[in-house]
Amino acid sequence: MFYYDWTYFYFLFRFLTADDQARVMIALSCFLFTFVCLAQSRRYSGQYNHGNQEVECKTTTTDDKCCSLPFTYKGVTYKSCTKIGHNKLWCSLDTSYKGRWGNCEVKCKTKTTNGKCCSFPFTYKGVTYNSCTKIGHNKMWCSLDTSYKGRWGNCEVKCKTKTTNGKCCSFPFTYKGVTYNSCTKIGHNKLWCSLDTSYKGRWGNCVLRPK
Repeated sequence: MFYYDWTYFYFLFRFLTADDQARVMIALSCFLFTFVCLAQSRRYSGQYNHGNQEVECKTTTTDDKCCSLPFTYKGVTYKSCTKIGHNKLWCSLDTSYKGRWGNCEVKCKTKTTNGKCCSFPFTYKGVTYNSCTKIGHNKMWCSLDTSYKGRWGNCEVKCKTKTTNGKCCSFPFTYKGVTYNSCTKIGHNKLWCSLDTSYKGRWGNCVLRPK
């Protein structure tokens, strides 16, 4: 059938004028050229690569190599970067560890006031913290290690609500046994907040945002 179809078109082609034959040949050449170029373009862009799938790299190392997640190291499978056997988060570059690895590029969610990255979760005196804490300190702080080793820093606090003199409200705070998650008028004629998580006499009138 295929042979018959081409023979039929060839038969029609012979009855075209020379100009029409030229136009058909040009159109056919353009079609073939476009097809070849498109195939090559897809091949080199990874969209047409004979079954080799492009892999989106979700986690990279500090030298911009792609972590192979999950990976197996000493019989244990890890689905994310780990500090096992190393003092920093690292990953394998192979699904089964073969000596090729790198330190993970860490996206720092919370920084200290001197620009270092908080290590969450961290353990301090047997208690695990998933965020900054005031335990044992008068300001929000975090450990720089997953298990506290003396390296710490004051957390860079994003102040959601300030007092009229520019200080940061401490939410939630406790006043006379009651916990408040926002400014209050209790015991005062204006909205106010405590500057400490447990009220110690330090307070201020809240800056009101226009509605």
